[in-house]
Amino acid sequence: MTEVAAGAELHAELERVRERRVDELGPEALAWLALPPVWTDRVARACGFPERPLPLEELLARAEAVGWCVRRRGESHARTPALQLQLRAELVAVDSRLQDALLADVAAVADESLRAQLLARLVAAAPEWLGRSVRAMSQRLGDPVVRADVRLALAAAGQVTPASSGLRRLVASIEDPKQRALRLLRAVELQAEPDEGWLAEARGLLDAEELDPVLAARLLKAVARWLPPQETARHLDRLEEGLPRLALGDLAVAAAWSGAPDRARSMAAAVTDERLRTHLLVELLVPLAGEAPPVAVQPGDVLGLARQVERLLE
Repeated sequence: MTEVAAGAELHAELERVRERRVDELGPEALAWLALPPVWTDRVARACGFPERPLPLEELLARAEAVGWCVRRRGESHARTPALQLQLRAELVAVDSRLQDALLADVAAVADESLRAQLLARLVAAAPEWLGRSVRAMSQRLGDPVVRADVRLALAAAGQVTPASSGLRRLVASIEDPKQRALRLLRAVELQAEPDEGWLAEARGLLDAEELDPVLAARLLKAVARWLPPQETARHLDRLEEGLPRLALGDLAVAAAWSGAPDRARSMAAAVTDERLRTHLLVELLVPLAGEAPPVAVQPGDVLGLARQVERLLE
């Protein structure tokens, strides 16, 4: 028998063995086993996992023996309520009958901050199943900070528009400037171009003396491309002095967006950490792209992109 023929015969025999194993364990049960990334014994039984032709325990033991699954005893941290609910959310797409019980358990969480965190996790895990219910439940949260967090999670999952005036009013109602700025940043980052209402909120925060300068630099970087250059320059003048060197990169990007490449060059030069400087140079590529013809860079070549920006800054 030739080597090619022997290989074909071996392949055929392996295929016959695989088919026998599928028949022995049950194709329906194996299909269920493959659906989610992880099962727990309790969830499998609650979902009505098919135990034919083999009981669940025997099915799992034999599937593990042939390398089709791995079993392990759950660690203590995996039994926390938050992780349990997150796992159940991921299984909602497998069996929608779990949805009502899951949402009822989240609604019963007394701590509003924890309940909001769980709602944000649920919509991220199964937005098409839970988005509408999570949105309704978020309306019952009293603290605008945690309510905004859930609405931003919905926006990130495509369940609400991040540019909505309702979300903007909710963010604007947050009294603490730091917490308001953090949510405003997230909302702006989710938008292709914020409207005048969002920019007005950003301007108000940038003019607030009580806002931490490092956070103000991040906010300025996020909105500088849509502000008049002279307005950005005014904020740069105010923030640059005394700002930690590591935060100067945010101001460098803002300066580049405002059409001040020389100022961007000066600020970028002050960032001496090699890793931070490389990522900063990549960030500067887009606002400075019109300053010189592009050079060929392979996809994923971060250092190549950084070198290209260094040429733009020369």
